[in-house]
Amino acid sequence: MVRGAGPPANRRNSGIWGGMTERERRSLLRRRPLVRSWRGLLECARSEYEQLACPGEDLNWTAVG
Repeated sequence: MVRGAGPPANRRNSGIWGGMTERERRSLLRRRPLVRSWRGLLECARSEYEQLACPGEDLNWTAVG
């Protein structure tokens, strides 16, 4: 699981969002109002990165915690 992926999807106003400040959280939510799953968005971005930046390499991403 990607840390910090849950709270924005639930529109929580407090708690830990991966070290983001309140101003950063509000900005993120304003820029991406239609995102329903932050985890899905981050996993997709990671997959695209792995395909474009590291073709042929086996990157093993593991969750911490």
